Amino acid sequence: MRLHTLARAYADTLQVTPEPVSSRLGALLGARVLAARGEWLEALDRSRPVFVLDSVAIQLGPFARASTYLGRGEWQGALGDWELADREWLWYENSDLRGWPQGPPQQGEVDAMLSGLGRLRRAELAVAHLEPSAACEPLARIATLWSDREPAWNALSQRVADARKHAGCR
Repeated sequence: MRLHTLARAYADTLQVTPEPVSSRLGALLGARVLAARGEWLEALDRSRPVFVLDSVAIQLGPFARASTYLGRGEWQGALGDWELADREWLWYENSDLRGWPQGPPQQGEVDAMLSGLGRLRRAELAVAHLEPSAACEPLARIATLWSDREPAWNALSQRVADARKHAGCR
């Protein structure tokens, strides 16, 4: 059986469970499966539960929100809606932390960690489809954030350099 068929079956199983966390995770996984098949409008519709901030959202795990918003931006871009893609990638500007960070990571900590990727996607979008000069400030910030990066981030840092060049940034 193909991987997306297994993922679809798993998502369907999770969605019909009476347990709200499993059900919502099933919806988000189902959105990923739909997007992998190029069904972006359906994926966007299926991923709408990411907009709900409640006790279930907190229990989804720290990466569910960030990965869903990153995906939603890609899907909006695939549909040619650059402005909505840009808005999806703004998710990292929230500050949903409960107390001081301690113990397992919280969604807000993961959002902060992945903010550079969100900024990069927005900057690349501005260079390619919106306003190239608007990309210079965020690209400079990303370059600062990633200046002492691990080697695994070199490819992303090269994307920053390329985007800065294409935008005509100094």
